[in-house]
Amino acid sequence: MNCPRRTFRIYDDNGSRMLEYEELKNGVKDYGLNMSKAELDELFACFDKDNSGTISFDEFILELRVCLNNIILAYRFFIVLAIITFVTAALALLSLLTVAVASMLALANKCNI
Repeated sequence: MNCPRRTFRIYDDNGSRMLEYEELKNGVKDYGLNMSKAELDELFACFDKDNSGTISFDEFILELRVCLNNIILAYRFFIVLAIITFVTAALALLSLLTVAVASMLALANKCNI
């Protein structure tokens, strides 16, 4: 995976140290992402915080940090949800085993075993 600075330089076709809309569009396409115009518009707006019509490296890296933080938060949420699901399933299984053991004991008592 490229570091953000290298990715920014790759996207910056004209070497202006600012990404224009077309450069972002071409860069995203070069990375194999097919985005609609509406999606590209939204992506560009997310990065272009000062509404200058270009994306500086600072804007680029700040938005990447936000995205990475959101991914980390989603991952943590998924882990917690998986743990809760596992514990719930384990408790349900334990409950079933308790009922099964109680039924066997009742049957054993009934049969005088």
